[in-house]
Amino acid sequence: MDQFEDTPHGKRLRFRTSKRGQIAYIPATSALEHLIAETPKEQEILLVSELGRPLTARWASNQITKWRREAQIPPWIDGREMTLSDTRGTAATRLKRSEFVGDHQLK
Repeated sequence: MDQFEDTPHGKRLRFRTSKRGQIAYIPATSALEHLIAETPKEQEILLVSELGRPLTARWASNQITKWRREAQIPPWIDGREMTLSDTRGTAATRLKRSEFVGDHQLK
């Protein structure tokens, strides 16, 4: 896949954001590379539903709420439920702790 780039710290995936049209990068773990390699060539979108349809923001939000409740993730101290935005820091931390480790710029 031509969106993968080699860096001194491993590979990264390059893509254009839909909101602003800017180039963004995601560190590419071997699991991500494997997932993309196993995705059928005719499937242009990586995140799809069980029926193979592109995920919508609404569907993803509803699923996250459902999974969060099933996992019994406690609310914030003020009683608010955690949101997808609240999980970004956790995801970034886990990615950094994965095989793509290091204190470096991703650009």
